[in-house]
Amino acid sequence: MSMKLETSQVTPSKSLATYWTDVGVLSRMAAPMALTYFLSVVNAIVDSLMSGQLDVVSLAAVSAGVAFWVPASVVLSGFLYLLSPRAAHFLGAEQDDDVNETVLQGLFVGLVGGALLGALVWFTCEPVFRSIGVDPVIVPDAIAYIRWVALGFPGLGLFLALRFLIEGFGLPRVVTTVAIFSAIFNAVLNYGFMFGNFGLPAMGAPGCGVATAINYMVIGLAVVGLSLRQPRFLVAWRHVVARPVPRPAGLGAYLASSTPVAVNMLSDYAALMVVALNIATISAVAASAHQIAVNALTVSLVIPAGVSMAGAILLAQSIGQQDGAALLRRLRLSIGLIVVVGLVTAVLLFVFAEPMARQYTPDRAVVGLSVALVTIAAALLTIDAVVVGACFLLRGLGDVVGPFAITVGMHWGIGLPIGYVLSSTTWVGDPMGAAGWWYGLWISLCFGVVAVAVRLRLKFAQALRALTEAGDQPAPAPATETPSLETAT
Repeated sequence: MSMKLETSQVTPSKSLATYWTDVGVLSRMAAPMALTYFLSVVNAIVDSLMSGQLDVVSLAAVSAGVAFWVPASVVLSGFLYLLSPRAAHFLGAEQDDDVNETVLQGLFVGLVGGALLGALVWFTCEPVFRSIGVDPVIVPDAIAYIRWVALGFPGLGLFLALRFLIEGFGLPRVVTTVAIFSAIFNAVLNYGFMFGNFGLPAMGAPGCGVATAINYMVIGLAVVGLSLRQPRFLVAWRHVVARPVPRPAGLGAYLASSTPVAVNMLSDYAALMVVALNIATISAVAASAHQIAVNALTVSLVIPAGVSMAGAILLAQSIGQQDGAALLRRLRLSIGLIVVVGLVTAVLLFVFAEPMARQYTPDRAVVGLSVALVTIAAALLTIDAVVVGACFLLRGLGDVVGPFAITVGMHWGIGLPIGYVLSSTTWVGDPMGAAGWWYGLWISLCFGVVAVAVRLRLKFAQALRALTEAGDQPAPAPATETPSLETAT
């Protein structure tokens, strides 16, 4: 493959066929990735619904437990996410050795990181719960639930590592198959271990933790088995078997680049928790309405997130292939699809705000406030989708610091302070309650969308300039043939 970048390559192709080909590739990757993300949300909802069928104490124990261990899983996901664009970049550049090393790094970080974070969760849950004064009635069940989940963290790390790697290889449907199985398997295990069905012991809330741990270990092994059926991945597995420990220098470089992503994701989660805790101090109605609005916004962002992650992989592949025309074309397509999907979803959210709220509760006060908050969510949805999408695309261009700085500054420097002022003080009028926090989020996203647009334009120009300079260099000898994402999908 010639690495020469002709001048004509940096202008967008006029061929509609080329654009439609990229639309097809992007859609075929985005759809299963969005479904995988959605199914992970469904798992959490099912756990809450099934624990609520036991009693109030069990529901509270699971809810408290989830709030404790999910941040650790967010950090683990953050450390592994960059495997997708890195694998796509090296595949596009036909750098087989780097592809194999990336797989090895991902498996090592997933397994070792999962084990370490699981141990941290196991040993810290009890002292933390007792020190902050969690209701003693729910502490025993909550701790047992958390510790069972912690045992499954190595399996979760293995699944996440292979998920991001396989998606980077352009094979997201493999992961979606496992995610569909996981959603069904988790519900069946919950039914058995929580309620004592299928001859299993009735463990209550801790049984939900047993189900989660088994599910994580099984899906980790399942995705290993499916990856072994992929010819290119089988080559990487042979490399792992031959040398199961990654090179220290390469591993250190990977951890250094993935740390901002992990901190970024943890910061986003923490900001949402701060808002939820503050709204919970207003009233039970406000807390319930806020949770309904958050659920609506989370589900509404599933498809834009899938498009964004797929777009990031294609951008990384284009850079690896030294294809400036494809880089520009795919960047425009990704942003265009994110905006269109965001607009359509926002309209649907606005139209169905009240019927959706009534599915959660018949309480008129909760429904009324939910509709108001969901309406705000609909107004900010498209902007939120663009900000989230642009951050993924920036990572696809190799920028991890920009998304971190923008989102942390946006949430902690703008959204949370303004939200507090609007919701709880009289500085700019009467306190607005829960709506004030959502208006603070809306204002911060307005600043954020400008920041990511400027950053994206800058990083795209830098990437294009680097491709142009690389095109002036003599082309290296072609590597062994590796499948592109177009053929893989």
